[in-house]
Amino acid sequence: MDTLRKLDEHLHNRPIDLKKMKEKGKKIIAYFAGEFVPEEMIYAAGAIPIGLVHGGSGEEVDAAGAYMHHALCPFSKTQFALCVLNQQPYYRLMDLLVVPVPCIHLHRAADCYEYYTDIDVFRLGVPHQSMELELNYFADAQRRLKEKIEGVVGTEIKIEELKKAIFLYNRMRNLLKQISLLRTQDPPALSGLEFMKINHASFYADPTFMVEILQSLYEELQERRLERNGVKPRILLTGPNLARGDYKIFELAEGEGKADVVVEEAFEGVRFYWQNVEEDGDPYQNLAQRYLRKFPPAGIMRKSTIPRSQFLSKLAKDFEVDGVFWYQIRLCECYDMESHWFKDYFDKELSLPMLKLVSNYDALEFGYNKTRVDTFIDMLKTKKR
Repeated sequence: MDTLRKLDEHLHNRPIDLKKMKEKGKKIIAYFAGEFVPEEMIYAAGAIPIGLVHGGSGEEVDAAGAYMHHALCPFSKTQFALCVLNQQPYYRLMDLLVVPVPCIHLHRAADCYEYYTDIDVFRLGVPHQSMELELNYFADAQRRLKEKIEGVVGTEIKIEELKKAIFLYNRMRNLLKQISLLRTQDPPALSGLEFMKINHASFYADPTFMVEILQSLYEELQERRLERNGVKPRILLTGPNLARGDYKIFELAEGEGKADVVVEEAFEGVRFYWQNVEEDGDPYQNLAQRYLRKFPPAGIMRKSTIPRSQFLSKLAKDFEVDGVFWYQIRLCECYDMESHWFKDYFDKELSLPMLKLVSNYDALEFGYNKTRVDTFIDMLKTKKR
C-alpha cells in the first residue's frame, strides 16, 4: 500500500530530521511507554515527544547484563542497553527522559540512565490504584511534569496549545481504533503484524503526519477485499508488553497463513487507543483522568484482574475470537501470577482455550514455541470445523 510506504520512508528519515531540528534548538523529550505519560503536554510545549518502545533482541538483553541486575525484565534491560550500544538514535537524542514508575524494572532502568549517562531524567510517580486520593496524587505528579517540561523548553505551556494537542492525539487514537475495528471482518482488513507496526510507528512519527497517514490508510483499507477463510482461527493476544521489534509471536501465529491475530491488549509498548481525553473542562484534570483511570488497569495495579477481564471479554466477543495467546516477557511477576487466573477465566466464562508463552527475547525460543503454537492452532482449527 502506498500509504505504508510513505510511513516507512518517514520513519527511515525521522532520526536525521530530529537531529536537524535539535541543532536548530528544538527539544526532544522521550519517555518509556506504559500509558502514563501525556504526550499532549510535551507536544503543547513545542517539544517533540518520542516513545521508547524497542525490544525483542537478545543482544540488547545480554549487553545490559554489565549494568543491570539479572532479575529485571528484558524490556527494561533493552531500554537502557540501546542507549549504551548507541544502535538506535532515539535513545541518544533526548533532552529529557520521562520515566513512569509502575514497577521496579523501569525504575532501575531510570537509575542506570542517571548513573551512567548525562541525560536528564524525570520520574513520574504512578499510584497503584485510581481512587480520588490516587487521582489527586497523579494530577499533582503531572503538574510537576508540566513544570519540568517548561523548564527544559524554556516556555510556558499555554492552555490553547494543550487543547489543540489533545484534539490531535484524540484524532490519532480514534483512527487507530477505526482501523483496528476493520479486523472484526473475516478475514481482517490487515494482519496483526501490520497493525502492530503501525501502532508502534505512532510513537516515533510526527503526530500531525501520523494522523494524515492513518486517515489515508483507513480509506484504503475500507476498499481492501480479501477472500473469506472461515477455518482460519482468530486470536486475541494479551500480556504485559509488545515491543517494537518483538514480532516473533505474530510470525508464529500468522506465518504460513495459519491464524489471524485480530486484536491485542498489552500494557507497555503499545498505544492504547480505546479511550480518549475529554476535550471539555480542565485539560490537566482530564489528562490525569485519561492516563490513570480511563483504560483497563494493568497487572501492576491493585484490583486490576476483574476490570481487565471484563475488557478482554468484550474484545473477545466483538472480534469473535477462537483462542487466546497470553504472551509475557520473563520476570514480569505480576502478569505471571495473573496468568493462571486468566486461563481459568477464559476457559470457564468464555469457553476459549488459552496458550501461555514466555519470552526473554532469546532467538532459541522460536523453535520450541513454534511447536506449541502449531499444536494449539491445529486444535483450534479442529474445534472450528
